[in-house]
Amino acid sequence: MVDTSGYMSVDGHVHAGPSADNTISIAERIATVAAEGLEVVVSADHEVIVPWASAVAEQGLSEWVATVVGQEVTAVSPEHTNMIGVPVWPEAVKGGPVAWYGLDLPSIFNAERARGAQLVQLNHPRNGCNYMCLIRYNRLTGVPALTDPTVIGLPAGSALWTWDFDLFEFQNGNQDPFIDGANPDATGTFEDWMSFLNLGHRITVMANSDAHNYEIPGAPRNFFVCPTDNPAEFQESYLINALAAGRVEASTGAFARVTVDGTAGMGDIITDRDGTVSVKVHIEAIPEIDVTRFKIFVNCRQVASVNTTSPNGTVKYDGTVNVTVPTTKDAHLEVLGFGANYLPRGFPQFSPTRVPRFTTNAIYIDGNGSGTYTAPGTQSCTYTLP
Repeated sequence: MVDTSGYMSVDGHVHAGPSADNTISIAERIATVAAEGLEVVVSADHEVIVPWASAVAEQGLSEWVATVVGQEVTAVSPEHTNMIGVPVWPEAVKGGPVAWYGLDLPSIFNAERARGAQLVQLNHPRNGCNYMCLIRYNRLTGVPALTDPTVIGLPAGSALWTWDFDLFEFQNGNQDPFIDGANPDATGTFEDWMSFLNLGHRITVMANSDAHNYEIPGAPRNFFVCPTDNPAEFQESYLINALAAGRVEASTGAFARVTVDGTAGMGDIITDRDGTVSVKVHIEAIPEIDVTRFKIFVNCRQVASVNTTSPNGTVKYDGTVNVTVPTTKDAHLEVLGFGANYLPRGFPQFSPTRVPRFTTNAIYIDGNGSGTYTAPGTQSCTYTLP
């Protein structure tokens, strides 16, 4: 019913029985992935690297599910991180997980890349007062306010921050990514991501389930640009290349296709110096999941809020919106969709007005004519919700 051709769905953070805190078997996990219509799953077991592919073949699900080997590196401090696209070492104890004890964040990412990880991800950075809250990350400077690493259990002299990561888990579960004024330090992964982009760091956001035991995988999920729609034809490089380039959108129930000036999609850069760009937006979801409006952001400022034309149809909106962009500096543009009603019974429940139905990764606009993306500079985010 919903046309996602040219894309495949992925959950980049899912656990099974190899994780010590899980009882669900790999075979059962793969069955839950298939039941949820999720096409690609990244194994993210704690402190063990075990490929899940054999369980797919054993259950005859190769036409429905593909797997990518990963690991959740479960550092108590500084923070949990994911490796995605990891070589299998069958002879190594527990598959050769990264030894993280005593390492700071830059050293953990270095160790993950040395282990062969093609992509590394910072996990659940503000769920409660997690790492970015603990270090008091300053969104305007990109520097932690915390200066003493021993306060969070790291050795003296440890580095508290690095830009050497590819992916940022801005939704761990169907969470509200926006700042809560009553609890600002533990919330605001959307603002964190905007800070990264404003400072010139093209980091890709992901929305993952972090499913443990019999929790539902793929809620939320991501849709990445892919040359095949058939899991049996999937190659790991398709996912790695799409995520590295930012050609992926997060979804809690809807799917969107967005282009700027008719050609530029997520992860692309387009030169436009006349101060206005046209944004083509096409939104779909099952009729039972409404999308009532979408918002367009430029450099973390809301520049448009548009009501959809058919919030309860399959195609919620198909049209073009012209928005203003800077002419003396570059910009990043994102589109987020929202609903008014909770999801149908049987689906996870969360605020439809604060948890976006979809979030596109950035489309980059070369406003200064340099031909590359240059940091537009930090600024506070401005928007209204719902």
